[in-house]
Amino acid sequence: MQEIIIKDDELRKMPLQKIQTSNAETLGFISGKQYCISDLEYIVKYGGIKKSIILKTQKLTKKFCEEYMLNEDYNIFEGDDIDVDMIIYYQHHLKDMFN
Repeated sequence: MQEIIIKDDELRKMPLQKIQTSNAETLGFISGKQYCISDLEYIVKYGGIKKSIILKTQKLTKKFCEEYMLNEDYNIFEGDDIDVDMIIYYQHHLKDMFN
């Protein structure tokens, strides 16, 4: 498994336990903070953020959506069942890539 490189300074300094207990507000999703894809990979794998929040607040790539948003292995909350229609609705820039 490839190691995830964390680019955000605050996220990199945060202990894993804090990541696991963080929410959308404490990680800045609600206030508009944007994370790069590798940071989002880390958050999905080790954090406790609803995938729907990530889908609605971050700019995602097709690859990220295929690997994490559509992957039921990362569903931990009710409402984490993301489908292609939801991705297209919230990630307009991916519309042509999923059709």
